[in-house]
Amino acid sequence: MNDLASRILSLVGGKDNVLANATCMTRLRLTLRDLSLVDQEALRQEEGVMGLVVQDQVQVILGPGKVNQVGSAFAQLTGLSLGYEELAADQVAKTNKAQQKAKYDKPLQRFLQRIANIFIPLLPGIIAAGMINGIANVINVSNQNAWAGEWWFQAIRTMG
Repeated sequence: MNDLASRILSLVGGKDNVLANATCMTRLRLTLRDLSLVDQEALRQEEGVMGLVVQDQVQVILGPGKVNQVGSAFAQLTGLSLGYEELAADQVAKTNKAQQKAKYDKPLQRFLQRIANIFIPLLPGIIAAGMINGIANVINVSNQNAWAGEWWFQAIRTMG
């Protein structure tokens, strides 16, 4: 099991890439600094690995029984305890923020963000104008255009 644990460790980017490790009934769950360092295809082909799920963490499916042995060996190799208690919340936040920033830092994304930053402050005014216009139209219909010629009603309709 030490061999499998050391092969998994090398395929996920080494000891420095592992932030935390834990096990569940069938999976070795790894929280990594950089998911791009994971050799997913080689990990899937590794003997003893039943499957692989890569999302915000890497989940290596090993099967019941085997996962506990490999998890213990993996924890010894990394020097981290088996579980998430050593992983500080601010460290996870920094890692997640860096990953999200890298994911959405493309020229098109930056352009769309600039356009959004222009219109987002205008939304409350647009919503208020729509509400005023809707209320003015309801009043106009309910009293059968009785106030249509009044100056104050025209001013309210102009605001909407």
